[in-house]
Amino acid sequence: MALWGSGVRFPSAPLTRCLFFCGVCMKTGDKGDIAESLAISEFVKRGFKVAIPFGDYRYDLIVEAKCGEFKRVQVKYIGRATARSTINIVLHSITRKGRVRYSSHEVDYIVAYYEPEKSFYIIPYQDVGSKSAVNLRLCASRNNQQTGIIPASRYRERWDLIV
Repeated sequence: MALWGSGVRFPSAPLTRCLFFCGVCMKTGDKGDIAESLAISEFVKRGFKVAIPFGDYRYDLIVEAKCGEFKRVQVKYIGRATARSTINIVLHSITRKGRVRYSSHEVDYIVAYYEPEKSFYIIPYQDVGSKSAVNLRLCASRNNQQTGIIPASRYRERWDLIV
């Protein structure tokens, strides 16, 4: 396979690491690390104080909100939208025990990094309710359905929701 006429060729066998960091060939942990580091950078740029918990916790970051309270943040990496133009954010982690859903007692905010747009979606966990996933709609549905639709714009780059 040639690289856009450059004469550089890649092996036809599957790669263990993506040469272009597109997320397709990366391990899940690597994607999470990328999302976390970008989220930390964005929080700091916006004047938040950030702490990284030591040990195994259900959240990835601790952020001091503008009010002075500490908030627990779970960071998610989203590599692509679904065929129906939605961003699917799963609200569980995978452990040795299987899928373990987050709860409002463990997480205050979900911060999802959407790689194709290089943007963040900030979702207060109280908005999630009892859902196992949140589907944010990037564009209007074909039949203009409004019921049960969550427009992605409601949470896109909404750092002001962290209060």
